[in-house]
Amino acid sequence: MLRQANLIGGETIAIDSFKVRGQNSLKNNYNEKKIKRHLDYIDARIDEFSQAMDQADQQEEKEELSHKVSVQKQRRQKYEDLQNELTASGQEQISTTDPDAKAVILHRGVVNVGYTIQASVDAKHKLIAETDTGDVNDTRALAPVAIATKETLQVDGFNVLADKGYHTGDQLSRCADENIVTFVSPKEPASNDEDIFPIDRFLYQPGTDCYICPANETLTTNGTWYAHSTRGHKAAFRFQRYTTPKCKGCTLRAQCTKGRANGRSIDRSEYAGIIEQNNQRVNANPDYYKLRQQLAEHPWGTMKRQWGFDHVLVKGKERVMGEVSLVFTAYNLTRVLAVVGGIDGFKALLKRFSGFFQRFSSIFKAYIHELSGITSMLISRTEIQSPV
Repeated sequence: MLRQANLIGGETIAIDSFKVRGQNSLKNNYNEKKIKRHLDYIDARIDEFSQAMDQADQQEEKEELSHKVSVQKQRRQKYEDLQNELTASGQEQISTTDPDAKAVILHRGVVNVGYTIQASVDAKHKLIAETDTGDVNDTRALAPVAIATKETLQVDGFNVLADKGYHTGDQLSRCADENIVTFVSPKEPASNDEDIFPIDRFLYQPGTDCYICPANETLTTNGTWYAHSTRGHKAAFRFQRYTTPKCKGCTLRAQCTKGRANGRSIDRSEYAGIIEQNNQRVNANPDYYKLRQQLAEHPWGTMKRQWGFDHVLVKGKERVMGEVSLVFTAYNLTRVLAVVGGIDGFKALLKRFSGFFQRFSSIFKAYIHELSGITSMLISRTEIQSPV
């Protein structure tokens, strides 16, 4: 409806995320390291009590220590069950109160258990177009949110602005396939050693598919595709390796590589071309990219700072997204009121769509009924002050 009312442009979209606390305390969230720490502590206590029992003289003391060993073994079984559940889930962490909630970094290293809310904001009037919740970070969120926004707005394509947290080759590639032009802040090249030439000193030559190194030598590939893996899961991406035999006698070798046996090699991702095009667009249009912060931070600042929306009152992804959607709808309504000139302008806008509401009156009434039920549930839970 916002699109039909010409309140959403559908040309420039900013995607960003914010974190909300869930109904799950940090102590009820577990990862492999935390479970192991508990098991090691319990094993140490069992050994301590067992040794004390062997040295005890009185039967009463032995019985008391035996009971303590039994209690620790029961606690150990609890963490063994959690460990098996974590392994079976294939996830890096599990939460016992709200299974869908994850440990996330809220700000400045503060960790809490909750949800990462993704949303897209249209540039015309800073209205929210699409929302979802995904992983604990933004690495794999760009394409799903951008494509869902495209389907919601029913447009052929648009420009999308996002920060460097969304800068992932396969996500940029998926957007390009959907006619979505990305302006995602480039990541700095990773380097394990500051004493050697950074990768940007090696210049790629697309015409001859080779690199020119700082010594003006040519690095070529044998055409074999290799695969980077991620923690035993499926390959993150494929790459080709570029090398040159000239490294062996090069006078700049000490500045180029610390390896003794082999020379310097450059790995070029299958998404390198898409990444380079994105980076060039951002660097060539700095003022346009700066719109990202103006667009994405506006709704977050309004909802978190002015409205205090920093936690949810329900559990489970589906219910959480229902609560988030209610808040986002309220934000969009306040923005529309400001854009159309207050309540009179809003009434005029509704009058334009009276035929739409009459045509779908039964669906609309059912939606309002469900919305009222959810609202009543949320109001009844306002006594909840902090996560369980």
